[in-house]
Amino acid sequence: MYYQIANTAPPSTIESTLQASFKYKELYTARKLINGLDESTLEVVTPAHPNQISLAIWGILPIHYEGDWEDFQQLTNTLTIGVDQWKDNRWYSNPETYHRCIIVSTGFYTHAIHQGKVYRYFVRHAVDDLLLFGGIYNQLDDGFLTCAILTKKSKSMQRKVKSSVDSMPLIVSKKNKTAWLDPQTSPKAVDELLMASEMAPLSITPVDRSRSYDFSGKKEA
Repeated sequence: MYYQIANTAPPSTIESTLQASFKYKELYTARKLINGLDESTLEVVTPAHPNQISLAIWGILPIHYEGDWEDFQQLTNTLTIGVDQWKDNRWYSNPETYHRCIIVSTGFYTHAIHQGKVYRYFVRHAVDDLLLFGGIYNQLDDGFLTCAILTKKSKSMQRKVKSSVDSMPLIVSKKNKTAWLDPQTSPKAVDELLMASEMAPLSITPVDRSRSYDFSGKKEA
């Protein structure tokens, strides 16, 4: 599970990249660390308003849920959802109760464990300013949006970082964001978008250089 991401991009960069405007620009704050365990909000674009950047609570909830976010997350953590689980679970895979969305970030944090030590890494897009995640969202009865980041198995991430997790967030390229948001995109085309996620060029850097490791047996300076 990934529960720490970042979004440090200027509002102008986000708007120009997504060809969308903030619904509440005055509420936007660049954040180097967004911890999903703290009931955080994320910037999202939904099919209902493809030209608008909205806010959604990180951790998807059922549409008619009336309890507290924290109570639900203790029952089942929905910050991230694997693509296989997404397709199989009725309450957020039913076409009447879920939508695909774009979640805005500048990267995510991952970690590896080697000889009893934890090494943290930050992963960003190697070329673009933003790293767009494929997600799903629900709109609650009170109008609030909640969302989850979709994840998929990733052999390349394990090879590059020797991460203790074998998945990574689903990445949607700028050229594919319209198709990802379009409710009319066919299931076959959605599967092709899932496959394309692995092709995103990524830059992986240690959070603390003094605790970095190249996993070839040589400690970095």
